[in-house]
Amino acid sequence: MRLSDDMVATARDAAVATGLGHNRARQVFKELLADAVTDALQRNTGDILEQIDAEVAGLTSENLDLVAPGDLVRTLLTERRLGGTPRRHV
Repeated sequence: MRLSDDMVATARDAAVATGLGHNRARQVFKELLADAVTDALQRNTGDILEQIDAEVAGLTSENLDLVAPGDLVRTLLTERRLGGTPRRHV
């Protein structure tokens, strides 16, 4: 993960603009960078999931958003019917 120079500069400028002393402004800067990293990771994760969906659809002609819920329900029902404790699916 790499933050752009602009993202870092924006966080720096916002921390300086608080008018806080060095140590407090530094904490604000770190929190803003952490927020920027979190936002970037969320965007990247969404992009990766879309790529996975596209690849699966291309290879199998299946839409994971439509297939996966049905598979999960069938698995849970089968486990109940067999008398087992359903596993926790993550």
